[in-house]
Amino acid sequence: MTMRSVVNTEPQDIREGDVFVVTVAFHVGYKRDGKPMIRAYRCPYPDPELSMEDGTPQGDGISPKHVQALMEALVPVLTWADAKPDPTA
Repeated sequence: MTMRSVVNTEPQDIREGDVFVVTVAFHVGYKRDGKPMIRAYRCPYPDPELSMEDGTPQGDGISPKHVQALMEALVPVLTWADAKPDPTA
């Protein structure tokens, strides 16, 4: 088993048994109507050098069209709170 980077692995380097591990970070903001608005990011794991001083993972934004499915699958409490993907992300 080899852990591969989700950022810089080339397709021809993928082998049977490889493992890709990522951190998905959901950032919560609020609109004026008080409803939670979510932005999601795909972050390399583990990579403390790409984290902010407080340890928050940093990464590439995930398209709002995929955020709803990720929330439902990974963090259902956000769905239960009626959170919506931020369309401006």
